[in-house]
Amino acid sequence: MPRRTLKQNILQGVLSVNNVAVWCNVTPPTVRKWINKNLLDPIFKVPESTELRLSPKAIKQFMVERSIPVPDDMETALINFESKYNDDFSMKSDM
Repeated sequence: MPRRTLKQNILQGVLSVNNVAVWCNVTPPTVRKWINKNLLDPIFKVPESTELRLSPKAIKQFMVERSIPVPDDMETALINFESKYNDDFSMKSDM
């Protein structure tokens, strides 16, 4: 099964540590250090794994607060995500 792209992960509402590292142009261990220092707050841990998932919206805010450039494709994916979901990540009603 092919891996999902970063944009697909944003549209799913989650990013892995590796995804965040790519967006922030750092290594995965740096992202884990940010998590350990409570600079980033994972939204959940993958069951039976050490993998963590983070909110794309929170990552964007983190990047902006620290003057880390936000890639255009991340911005576009976030706009698409926000148009599809409410702030609480529940799907908008089609009614």
